[in-house]
Amino acid sequence: MAYIARTQDDPNELGRSADQQESVLNDEYFYHCIRYLCIEVVDKDTLLTTGGGKKAFHIPPEVSGMNLVYVHAFNLTPSAVGIPTFQIANVTDATVMLSTKLTIDATETGSNTAAVPAVIDTTKDDVVTNDILAVNVDVAGSTTKGVYITVGFGFP
Repeated sequence: MAYIARTQDDPNELGRSADQQESVLNDEYFYHCIRYLCIEVVDKDTLLTTGGGKKAFHIPPEVSGMNLVYVHAFNLTPSAVGIPTFQIANVTDATVMLSTKLTIDATETGSNTAAVPAVIDTTKDDVVTNDILAVNVDVAGSTTKGVYITVGFGFP
């Protein structure tokens, strides 16, 4: 079920008490917050290798009904040759969540400077309680170590 935001200026809400008004402000704040999670794919001393389901994580009830709205990857030791490439998969739904994969260009440390930015597939971005999401590594690069992926979830 989609969330329907209440606003301060809603004509149906005239005569609202101060407590009710504060509730609306808190409600708007809550539903505009993004919940972030950082996943360690490999530690600082381990070379990145390719494979599906390198790391998996569980969606808790507090994130149910949210959409994937943010992805970022960084590494502590960049790839000298090759572009580390990642996909976020919803294992429970047997779908992939990125229509353009997450990449870190060779010699770079973050996906924020990637020549081709990641794109979230808005038809497959929703999560519910107990979904299992996994990080797939399609390309490892040559010397990549210490890889972390941050995902953010927000209400539609």
